Amino acid sequence: MLVLGIIYELVYLAVLGPVFYLVYPALTETLANLLTNCFFSVDSYKKEIQQKEAKMSDTEIYPFIYHERYNVTACGIEKLHPFDA
Repeated sequence: MLVLGIIYELVYLAVLGPVFYLVYPALTETLANLLTNCFFSVDSYKKEIQQKEAKMSDTEIYPFIYHERYNVTACGIEKLHPFDA
């Protein structure tokens, strides 16, 4: 919108583009939070977490085994990614 506003000399597009760019994330985040609060209750979420914790306590936990030989490389490209390869 900003570029079109500058090209076609439409002031309202030149102003509306940056405003929309700055306001849009706040609007979508607010809408997502409102919808989440409307359709999901905290009590049902707590109950679900408690059920999952009870289920996990009943199962056996095995240790995680790691060795340097298991490391996967991609010719150094993996160093550009924020997570370990």
